Amino acid sequence: MTQLAELARHGHPTRQLDAFRLGDAAYLDELCGWAAAHLGTDPVVVRASAESAVVGAVQSRLGKERSGQLVENALGRIAQACRRAGARHIIVAGGESSGAVAQALQVRAMRIGAQIAPDVPWIFNAGGLGEPPLPLVLKSGNFGGRDFFSRALAMLPTPRTGVKP
Repeated sequence: MTQLAELARHGHPTRQLDAFRLGDAAYLDELCGWAAAHLGTDPVVVRASAESAVVGAVQSRLGKERSGQLVENALGRIAQACRRAGARHIIVAGGESSGAVAQALQVRAMRIGAQIAPDVPWIFNAGGLGEPPLPLVLKSGNFGGRDFFSRALAMLPTPRTGVKP
């Protein structure tokens, strides 16, 4: 079972990106609105991963580089929308996705928090003027066990201390 399948097993609100529609501004607005509207006590899951046949079809039609850019742009915009809507933490799986989200959230400096899995800690974006630090997890897709997301959420730190209360 994959990390995302394990997370989905818990019934969290989940949305699969439609890579063929990511160039449509209205679709991006819809995704951002959906994610922001579902913020609450449960994690909101926006996933770009798909079966290899689907990924192959998208890359064949849009090109590998273009399809990657569209996904990264969408995840960055969704993270910004969630932050504006009051998200208290963000977890990103995927190296390029993590970079896109960090750039979109303007992560310039960070503080390292507790380790969730080897080489994957909670981090804290220093925040802007008047903005509280934002706990983040930015990880490559292959780090952590299948229960990674559950472990990360169980260890959710406080921005002030960097440790779970």
